[in-house]
Amino acid sequence: MTHLLFFLAVGLWPTAQQVVPERILTLGARDGSGPAVFGRIRDVELDEEGTVYVLDDMNLEVRVFALDGAHRGTFGRKGEGPGEFRSLRAIDRAAGDLVVTETDKLSRFSSDGEFVGSQRVPLVGVVRALPLQAEDVVVLREGVARRSGIDGNQVLGIVQQGSLTEILTGASPTLFVRAPGEAMALITSLCSSLYLAPLEGGGFMVGDGREGLVRLFSSEGAPLANVRVAEKARPLSKDKEEELLRRAEASVEARGVRASQVVIPPYESAICGLEVESRRRVWVRLARDEEGGEAWTPMDLETGSLGAPLLLPEGVRAVAFRHGRVAAIGQDEWGVQYVYLYAIPAGGE
Repeated sequence: MTHLLFFLAVGLWPTAQQVVPERILTLGARDGSGPAVFGRIRDVELDEEGTVYVLDDMNLEVRVFALDGAHRGTFGRKGEGPGEFRSLRAIDRAAGDLVVTETDKLSRFSSDGEFVGSQRVPLVGVVRALPLQAEDVVVLREGVARRSGIDGNQVLGIVQQGSLTEILTGASPTLFVRAPGEAMALITSLCSSLYLAPLEGGGFMVGDGREGLVRLFSSEGAPLANVRVAEKARPLSKDKEEELLRRAEASVEARGVRASQVVIPPYESAICGLEVESRRRVWVRLARDEEGGEAWTPMDLETGSLGAPLLLPEGVRAVAFRHGRVAAIGQDEWGVQYVYLYAIPAGGE
């Protein structure tokens, strides 16, 4: 697939009939005790058997559940030692291991929770880190950069011996920054620009929302292929523009800042999410107006074809697609979080 570029017509997006997944497991409880009562769910991962790994950021541990909901064990705890955590950002399966990202470190565990090793990531604002060959790490970090007086960005790069080699830069999600003249700017419209995910068999993928591309890289960080999801980002709808202006004005009022100007970017990102199911199939969440919950569309990386979108219930956020199953995070009216596991219907294949 080296240097391939597939073009997918934007007109395909609204024509595919949506499919609704079947919920097969719910983890979580409003009160009580036990492993299924979570503090704060940061991320969820699945394996090929349907094992569910829940990253609990409040309790600083990973809880493991079988497909039938039985608790299989817990690993990690608060601390500075091997296999211990100070903060939790993400969990992934990469190169046969479970990889847990902290703000300044990644740790590797076997599928049964045995500690394999860790390495420091000497950066600020790391949201996901994946091991590459030797001691190299690919990272996605978020922070604020100043370009032309005001901006916010994400940086995707490879850390080699403590130094960051930048690969891509994109806008940060929904970030307000005070600019000269007390103006406020909403940097992105709907979502982040960059999404990092491990590529099955080694390497990694990046959802480049600004360019509308899924970019594939080798385990050495070399570009392999680009899959184009859209010719260009679509313009903001009038409703979205008005919504963003309201949010900007509310932020200004809450901060007590007099805003002489609110800057709204003219385009929506083409990609608002990327999850890898296998080396051949990934799922993308596309930036277009939807009624209800998130809609995720399967993409075949070999042919560039799109399948039928999968529509999740409103208020539920998908975080992992593996072997015909989707793991998602949601919450009830009291703010209690739950993990939901769905089976992808045949129409979503």
